[in-house]
Amino acid sequence: MVLEFLNPHDFMNRELSWLSFNDRIITLSKDINQPLLERANFLSIAQSNLDEWYMVRIANLIHAIENGEDDEDPSGMTPAEQLKMLRRAVKKHLKNLHKAYHNHLLPAMSDEAIDILPYRQLSVEQQHLAEKFFRLNILPKLTPVFIHNKERWPLIENAAEQLLLTLKDSPRTLVNVALPKDLPALVRIDAQFATFVPLVDLLAEFAGKIVPTRRVAQAHSYRVLRDMQMDDLPRDTPDLATAIEEQVVARPFAPIINLTVSGNMPNGLKRRLARKLAVDSFYIFRGKGLLDYGVMRDLRAQIATSDVANLARLYYAPHEAYREQDLLDDQIFNHIAHKDYLLHHPYDSFDPVINFFVQAANDPLVSEVALSIYRVSDGSPLVAALKQAAQNGKRVIVLLEIKARFDEANNLQLVDELRQAGAEVYTSFPDLKVHAKMAYVMRDGQIFAHLGTGNYNDKTAHFYTDFGLFTARPALGEDVKAVFDFVTHKTDMPKELHAIKMAPTMLRQHLTLKIDEMIGLARIGEHPQIWIKANSLSDKYLIEKLYEASNAGVHVHLLIRGIATAKPNIPNLSMNIQIRSVVGRLLEHSRVYLFKTDKDSLDMYLSSADVMPRNLDRRVELLFPVLDDEIKQRIRVILHDMWHDRAQTFNKGRSGKYTHRKLKAESNPIPVQERLLIEAENRQKSAQKGEKFDTIKPITEDT
Repeated sequence: MVLEFLNPHDFMNRELSWLSFNDRIITLSKDINQPLLERANFLSIAQSNLDEWYMVRIANLIHAIENGEDDEDPSGMTPAEQLKMLRRAVKKHLKNLHKAYHNHLLPAMSDEAIDILPYRQLSVEQQHLAEKFFRLNILPKLTPVFIHNKERWPLIENAAEQLLLTLKDSPRTLVNVALPKDLPALVRIDAQFATFVPLVDLLAEFAGKIVPTRRVAQAHSYRVLRDMQMDDLPRDTPDLATAIEEQVVARPFAPIINLTVSGNMPNGLKRRLARKLAVDSFYIFRGKGLLDYGVMRDLRAQIATSDVANLARLYYAPHEAYREQDLLDDQIFNHIAHKDYLLHHPYDSFDPVINFFVQAANDPLVSEVALSIYRVSDGSPLVAALKQAAQNGKRVIVLLEIKARFDEANNLQLVDELRQAGAEVYTSFPDLKVHAKMAYVMRDGQIFAHLGTGNYNDKTAHFYTDFGLFTARPALGEDVKAVFDFVTHKTDMPKELHAIKMAPTMLRQHLTLKIDEMIGLARIGEHPQIWIKANSLSDKYLIEKLYEASNAGVHVHLLIRGIATAKPNIPNLSMNIQIRSVVGRLLEHSRVYLFKTDKDSLDMYLSSADVMPRNLDRRVELLFPVLDDEIKQRIRVILHDMWHDRAQTFNKGRSGKYTHRKLKAESNPIPVQERLLIEAENRQKSAQKGEKFDTIKPITEDT
């Protein structure tokens, strides 16, 4: 039975928790232990994260208010109250971004002779070079748009910085100039020094040359974000692909919900711009420094091809992934038939996953190949293998989730591409996303399955950490096929499977059952443990169950990278709950659910699902058991090492604030992700020499 005395103060607001996560990303941009240009990249990641969060989550709150919704979230706030609170939080967050850039990154880069300077701080010689670059490479690509007093504003591209000019000889006329897309946002001035000038600064400096027949009074920049939230579709939508395509086509015209202007833009001009763009003052922010710190990614890429001294130390050292030889040849199915294989990307190469589909495409004993696609890379080798399989006469079944946020257009195109190749392509359900990561190959009557925690994307597999399991166990294979029968509209939604638990019909109930089992054991004097590693934890009901488990004496370890609305260490509520977040070079994306008893009995599951209402109630997700004891032990050691890491792990306090875990005196530990990368590289080197590999000693609290 759930606790009866819970109140809103026992839950953190979901959006504040997300901003706290992005603050941890910004913290990495200030961390002197990170390579300099990787620090710059963290700032660009934080900007990209913030943009997407605003375009989706803030948009969602705006929709709720417009629809008259006033339901309180678990923290006790209505949508209107949340929006008001979040405006203050966003302003504080933007200041944090600027401080990280101005107070930490700029000085550190200058120490390495990498400078980002406004035009007026360049030397005379550099100014001449900058003016020449503007005249030859920028000016021919500019198209100033004159907007007279009552004229309609031109269509402004989402998230693209703009320059706004006022004229001395025509104060009622404004001139809008879009920055050219094919030019770098930071312009390198000369080859001798790594000196850069923001592109928008050059446009502002030479604004008079953009409109040479007029007298420019002022030049200011601005940037807009549009409402990118997709409308929910009714279950009886007749043509899902057409409905999604219509929404994608309408996105460039969506309402503007954020207007950020340069810090020195006069209030009168800001109000005038806001009226033209139909933006309420509530959604206007002033930016200090850069308006888009995403340009730091551009800087990182430009320096990579430059002659800056000691370039390698400015980036993370490259590492070689371990390549499981059993899964890289044409005998892959024979190997999987004899045992389960676990891959932990990117420490383990993604090549075996590609080989699984390549061999399936060409093996004469394979009759059927099935794959669920949520996000894939451009030019995906998996897609190429599926096409080859279809051309070779095999039945190819693809579930393509066209509602994958911001990948809708790519996936719609992929539907046509695969159908033309001869594949059977299905596009899920209007009101239910298929987020499960699953595949199977039917070979000589036997099912070979692959189940994962992350997307079938060979590019992101290099920097997202995910688990993938190859198995020929009949129960798992039959379950995967049953789920495919459902998502391809051949059967009704299954209420029960042999071993796998599927959302929305079974997953929540199974997790509840397992937590209740741990509570029962604690109440008879045992010391059970619950370990959950996930991207997000925000489901109110399951958090209440974890609070109940904590009060019963169950020790709950939560490794949650991002959103975590539970509060740890609160007396009479969550004293046995600890929450930690690993944030670093790689994006922690894997989901693990572990339930341990005194007798060392271990129930372990991997999943595509986070602990969020959308994953448990509005998506097709899979929770699949790890049945091999060696694989269980390997995952258990990984979780243990992450939990005890003191180099890149943050502790969440009862107030909701995260603090970097304190280092032991005179210690300089290797971050857990780096340790795993080194271990994978050493495993690969040992395998190449035919030697046995001894794993690195596990991390302990004394490490």
